[in-house]
Amino acid sequence: MKWFKVAFIVLLLMVFATTLLLGKEVVRIVFPGTSETEVQFSKELIAGIEQKYPNVKTEILYIGWGDLEKKLITMIMAGNVPDLVMQQDYLTLAKMGALEPLNSYLEKKPKNTVSKGVFINSLIEFSTYDGKIYTLPTVGISYGLLVRTDLLEEAGYQPSDIKTWDDLVKVAKELTVDKDGDGTIDQYGIAYAAGAHRHAWRQAYIMGYSNNFSLDEAAQNKDKFIEVLELIKKLQPYMPTGTITMTLKEAFQSYAMGKAAMMITGSFFTGNVYPINPEVIAKTRAIPFPKGPSAENPWVPVANAGWAMFSKSKNKDIAWDVLTLIVSKEWGGLYSSFINIPARKDVSAEYVGSLAAEMYPLANAAKGNERIIDDFVEMTSLYGKPMKTIPGRVEMENVFTNYLSQLLEDKIDIETAYELITNGIEEIKAELE
Repeated sequence: MKWFKVAFIVLLLMVFATTLLLGKEVVRIVFPGTSETEVQFSKELIAGIEQKYPNVKTEILYIGWGDLEKKLITMIMAGNVPDLVMQQDYLTLAKMGALEPLNSYLEKKPKNTVSKGVFINSLIEFSTYDGKIYTLPTVGISYGLLVRTDLLEEAGYQPSDIKTWDDLVKVAKELTVDKDGDGTIDQYGIAYAAGAHRHAWRQAYIMGYSNNFSLDEAAQNKDKFIEVLELIKKLQPYMPTGTITMTLKEAFQSYAMGKAAMMITGSFFTGNVYPINPEVIAKTRAIPFPKGPSAENPWVPVANAGWAMFSKSKNKDIAWDVLTLIVSKEWGGLYSSFINIPARKDVSAEYVGSLAAEMYPLANAAKGNERIIDDFVEMTSLYGKPMKTIPGRVEMENVFTNYLSQLLEDKIDIETAYELITNGIEEIKAELE
């Protein structure tokens, strides 16, 4: 009857576990940060939430940024609605009524030292559409060009030498080399992640900002858009083999391992490369993507990552408590220590630096991270422009990436690529009217 005793004990354990959960409120959180560092942060966050609110049981769903919007819409349509989600591009969900406006909560239910006034003005503005606040920012995000100073110096360059697109092409060419003399290029000038719609669009979008326009305005900016496509083609010989299928994760790997000397990305850089090669952080500087031929300044796109509540959350009061804890000084500060730009006015650079020292103990990475933070903050203060919230952006990304791939494979020329992309964007706009 030994099996009976074992079964009885298992049953008792199940009953005990169920009893422990009785009376607990389940909060389902969708978290798109899937790097090793961010996953570790999420585990610490869950423990912090459940310590602060013992009546809460936290369930976390990991969905990568590239799949986030599509999967959330599928879940919502199926009636499987979570409570909270981290968002960058919240507009589509807000326009379909999936997100809860947070204005009244901020006014009537302030919690965990969270109010509208604690956030940096430009970042809370990015979270606002048609007068309604849909997300509370936890970090600011700025985008630019990340450069390996060690590899630049080997070729006789400094980051400050890259001021224009012509400079960028020249340096990328010089940095594309066969270092071991075996007849095969083993270090390329620049990584461009063209294998995912979201990333291929965003890198071109950064180029567009540096040329004084937004990609969704292709029809009104033909010359500027063609200049972006021309730049990508000029840089293509200096991109790693497999660029057309390269993901952002692979671009980070390429950069961290010295196979690419530059990459176009955002202030979330450190958390993504630290698990791959922490030594590279102290050898990296962030600079504005150099100014294009149609711009007077190298304008820098600025956005945020913030937290939203779903309008069909079944427990909004406790979800609000959890949301405000996530963006509190304690947890917002911790998250910004590896994503770089704090969203709160009361989170100082010194505070972030002290947290980063614990987060990045290896290879002088904390000091390098602090310098990268300073770089992003400086370029944002000098050249920052809020990114547009673009209805239909996901569909536009798909159109852009499909034709960019054909351009990179020499199946179409630049003029044709422009016409096809523009027609696709205008069709998407028409469908949304």
